[in-house]
Amino acid sequence: MGRTDAIPSWLRRTGIELLGWGLIAVGLAALVLPGPGLLALAGGLVVLSLRYAWAKRLLVPIKVEALKIVEKEVQTWPRIVQRFGRTRGYCRRNLVGRSTADAGLVDIR
Repeated sequence: MGRTDAIPSWLRRTGIELLGWGLIAVGLAALVLPGPGLLALAGGLVVLSLRYAWAKRLLVPIKVEALKIVEKEVQTWPRIVQRFGRTRGYCRRNLVGRSTADAGLVDIR
């Protein structure tokens, strides 16, 4: 699956172009229609950045802003417990499959 030489270069180039510009067109339409317009625009830029330096340059500020938002907004169990303090008697399983009590985050007595 990782071999790009198995796909002819003209087909790869055409596929990248069609997918990238298609995502940008869908993103522009979704800005005025219901749908994830900004996400489709960003996806189109990611695909086009495989071929174009201008698309790669446009992605840099998008990545910086996305990482700032993620750092500010994403809540993990350690951050939630740290923010709201310890809750006695409450044990919830997180995405890894370990309970918060196993991780030493919640005191259940």
